[in-house]
Amino acid sequence: MRDRESHHDKGRHRGLLPRGGPRRARSLPSASERPWACITLLGLAAALLAACGPKREPSALASDAKVPAASAEERETGGAEKAEAPPSAEAKEAVAGTGGDTEEPEPRLQNGATSEWELGERVLQALKDRNRAALHALRITEKEYREHVFPEFDEAKGTIPVDLHWYHLNVRSHAGLEDALDSYGGKSMELLDVLPTKGITKYATYELWNKVELMVRFPDGQTAQVRIFGSVVHMDGRWKLLSFPS
Repeated sequence: MRDRESHHDKGRHRGLLPRGGPRRARSLPSASERPWACITLLGLAAALLAACGPKREPSALASDAKVPAASAEERETGGAEKAEAPPSAEAKEAVAGTGGDTEEPEPRLQNGATSEWELGERVLQALKDRNRAALHALRITEKEYREHVFPEFDEAKGTIPVDLHWYHLNVRSHAGLEDALDSYGGKSMELLDVLPTKGITKYATYELWNKVELMVRFPDGQTAQVRIFGSVVHMDGRWKLLSFPS
C-alpha cells in the first residue's frame, strides 16, 4: 500500500499527474446534445469564412446601403426635384440687355392723333375755335416730310429736290387753311365719318389716305360731306394731315 502511495506521490511531484488525482476521461455528447453541437460548429465555420474571405469593394458596399425611405410629400410629388443651377453671368447680361418689358419706339410723327376719328374731331374743334395754330400743329412738319414721308414717294427717285416739293406743299397748305377758316370757322359740326375718297396707298413704313373728306352733321340736322384738308399720313399708329388743299 505504501509503495503504491509513494509511487503516486512521485508521479504528482514530477508533474505527471494533476493535483486532486487522475481526471476522468470526458464522455461524448449524448444524442440529444449532438444537433446543438453541429449548429455551433457551423456558426464557427461561417464566422471563419467571413473573416478570411475576399474583401468587398467600397462600391459594392455602397450599393448594399439602405436608401432612406421617401417622405410622404416626396411620394405624392414623385420625388423632390433637383434644385436648378443659378443662372450664369452671360444669361444675366442677356436678360438685362432685353430691359424686361420692351418699350415701344417713339412715334416719328409728333403731336399726331391716335386714330383717324380723333384727327377729324380735332380739326372740327380747331375750326370751331378758329384756332389757326392748332390746325397748323396737325400738319406734317418740314422735318417729318423730309426724313420720313418724302423718301418713300416715287418722286424721291426723280430729279426734283425735296426742298422744292416741300415749298409747293407748304405754300398751298397755308392758302388752303385760310380757305377752311373762311368756310367753316366758328361753325359747330358733329363728325359722322372719315372717308378716303381716293383710296389708301401703302408705302414701306406708312399709309397715305388720299383726299380725305368728312361726313358731318350741322346743328340744324343737315348732313354734308365736306373737304377741309387733303391727304392724311398714318405712321407708327399716329395720324397727321399732309396738307390743306387750296
